[in-house]
Formats: sequence, structure tokens, C-alpha cells
Amino acid sequence: MIWATEYKHVDQVNLLLCKGADISIRDKEENICLHWAAFSGSVEIAELLLNARCDLQAVNIHGDSPLHIAARENRLECVTLFLTRGADVFLKNREGETPPDCCSHNSKAWAALQANRREKDAKNTRLSRVEEKVLQSDIALGQERVPLPCVNSVDSEPYPDDYKYIPENCVTSPMNIDRNITHLQYCVCKEDCSTSICMCGQLSLRCWYDKRGCLLPEFCREEPPLIFECNHACSCWRTCKNRVVQNGIRTRLQLFRTSKKGWGVRAVQDIPQGTFVCE
Repeated sequence: MIWATEYKHVDQVNLLLCKGADISIRDKEENICLHWAAFSGSVEIAELLLNARCDLQAVNIHGDSPLHIAARENRLECVTLFLTRGADVFLKNREGETPPDCCSHNSKAWAALQANRREKDAKNTRLSRVEEKVLQSDIALGQERVPLPCVNSVDSEPYPDDYKYIPENCVTSPMNIDRNITHLQYCVCKEDCSTSICMCGQLSLRCWYDKRGCLLPEFCREEPPLIFECNHACSCWRTCKNRVVQNGIRTRLQLFRTSKKGWGVRAVQDIPQGTFVCE
């Protein structure tokens, strides 16, 4: 399927699709057929693949989408097709490049990408002008370090008051958590608990937080180890490196009204990878 796409064999691609070929199959660099259609500039094959529901937002190991490839190779027809099908012109690859960053600034592909970007920027600006009503300044009623406002820019639905805000995890399974201070394991560190002798860090295999309170890049997200933070029985300061979750929310969040899904929670700032958000 990938060979047929790269070498622009439209009839063979059509035949393979009719016979149930896997359009999501990937090569060693995680490219799908649509990446190769973009690379070869075969807009006819690209359209066949999209009609067969090939994933336009798929990225390879470099974080490149088919639109990145089409832009880099200056394939104007593919760029135009992908944009009309909803490709994300703002998507960044692993180098931090958006599709317009990948092509020459005097190319027709760049001009098409920039026009699409301006159009989407204008649309987002129009949407943001819808009057946003602040229904409640802080749904947590002071229980968090930062206020959590409730807003509605969709309809006349009032502030939801049929709930109780809780700042900590709610244990729903039969677990016996002993919070008695005399039973807690603790460290006797006099500094910021960044050394390997910290007892709490040893219980977690190591301290998994960096100086900003974010999880370290080597933290295993697939099979995460339990994190044992320092606690009120420890000798260290409340500001030690191994205290993050217990300090509560620091990210600015917002309860907001959606048009079709009721109430939701969103961030109103960029969140660096590995940052604690909330319990």
C-alpha cells in the first residue's frame, strides 16, 4: 500500500482499498500512506485515502502530519486538499515547527497556509467576542490556592449549585488509609529532600519532581511508580522539593458551559508536561 502510494499508482491503490488493505499501516518512521501521498504530491491518491477515512491528523516519529510533509515538499494541491478537509495549520512537530514553518516563504504552499491561518485566527477572534458571563468567581469557595471561576458564553444556564466541591481525592473503593501521624513513615532531612538519603524519596524509588514541581522526563507514565511525598511528620520544610500534590492547585482552571456537553473544566494557561493539575 505504501509503495503504491509513493509511486503514484492510483489504480493499484484503488484496488488495494477495495480489497480491504490497511490504510493505517505504518513504516519504520511511523508514516502512514497519507504521509507518502503528500510526499509524492499525488492529490488523487490523497483524496482516495481521505475518502476511506485515513487519519489526516496522524503524525510520524518526527511529529510531522501529512500537512507538514506536503508543505515541506511544496505540494500545493495536497496542501489545499488537506486544509479543506480540516488539517491543523497550527500543529507543531517535535522541532516546534508548524506546517507554514516547513516551507519556503515565497512558495504558493506557504501563501495558502498563511491564508488559512489568518482565516482561522479571525474566526477564533469572532468566537472569543461572544459575551462571557462570570457566574461565580470561585467554585471552590477559597479551598484552593487559586480561584476557580465559573463562566458561561453559550446560553442562559445559571451557575450549577447542586454539588459539593472537595479539594482531595474521594476514596470510593474499600481501602484502609491510615492518616494517623504516629503511623506515618517520615524523613529527617534538614534540606530540601533532593538527596538520595531522603526516606520518602526512597519509598518512591527516588524523588520524581524537578525544582519546578514537575515530574521528571524519565518518570514512567505507562507503569508509574507510587509517589510518597513528604508529610507533616517529616523534619523538612513545607517548601521542600518532595511536596507538590499536597500544595493543591496552582494551574488556573475554569468551569465553563459547553454547547452540547453540559459543564466542563478547562485550563486558561499553557500547562508544561508533567505538571500537577488537581486531585
